[in-house]
Amino acid sequence: MLSMKYSYYPGCTLRNKAKDLDEYARASARALGFELEEIEDWQCCGGVYPLGTDEIATKLSSVRALNQAKEKGQDLVTICSACHHVIKRVNDDMKNVEDIRTRANNYMQLDEPYEGETTVLHYLEVLRDRVGFDKLKEKVVNPLTGKKIGAYYGCLLLRPGKIMAFDDPENPKILGKLKIPGFSEYLHFYSDNLLLGIGMDTDENGITNGVKISMFDISDPSDVKEVSKYTLDQYYYSDVFSDYRAALVDPEKNLIGFPLSGSANQYVILSYDKDQGFQVQMQEEVNGNSYLGTRGVYANEKFYVINGNAIEAYRMGDYVKIDDLLL
Repeated sequence: MLSMKYSYYPGCTLRNKAKDLDEYARASARALGFELEEIEDWQCCGGVYPLGTDEIATKLSSVRALNQAKEKGQDLVTICSACHHVIKRVNDDMKNVEDIRTRANNYMQLDEPYEGETTVLHYLEVLRDRVGFDKLKEKVVNPLTGKKIGAYYGCLLLRPGKIMAFDDPENPKILGKLKIPGFSEYLHFYSDNLLLGIGMDTDENGITNGVKISMFDISDPSDVKEVSKYTLDQYYYSDVFSDYRAALVDPEKNLIGFPLSGSANQYVILSYDKDQGFQVQMQEEVNGNSYLGTRGVYANEKFYVINGNAIEAYRMGDYVKIDDLLL
């Protein structure tokens, strides 16, 4: 990897209470082939972005750091989310708010006015956009296999979205990106490393092809893969999309059941095999009528489909219909 050098603003927290984070970030940067060059004589950013339109003094430390990076021809990298928030918003002010830009430059009397030329990056953005997750994966020495990681981004990295431009503020997903046609409305852990999804299959133009069931390999959160899918064409909706209770998922019995809506209302049961993927075990038209929707339950060796005043019983295993009851 070509060596990359960035101006680095550690901030007060990483120099006091979070020294380990600073050390790990520097060590990781060296291992990944880029360098963090600490800004000289940096000052506290203030920790909170000043909202007063006439507030200039508390923004000057950020402007100094940004200008130093500009003079070196480097992007500015931060790790602390508070520092990143303040510096990036001040940089936006210097680029787009003429009154603040003019007064700050008049006060600082720089050799050349600063006008927001520096690119401000969070450390995670460097890993995602400059290093790349594939290269990061190659450098892993002790993988966290079997561990489920919960990412907390916090509002300071994400909002205001147009300025921070870090990730989707409503649905951040920097730790695990997956681009596939369609979408999943319902997600269910099928095992430690598998995630079940039920949603719609769409083409590249967004036209729906039917209800789709997917299995995702989540053993590596940074490289999620769709390992199997099955599309139930001619069906445009399932109650699962609006009510998770409409799905019956039992990995031990290898049973995935949910209702379908289309030209006729049906209930479908699928199984999943690593080699063969999804297989339909039952797909039967639902009788009865209920605004509460259709539910599937099992007891002993019988599977029941319930819809309003109708109950239909099937034999577990081969799902042959054995009885029905109309109330």
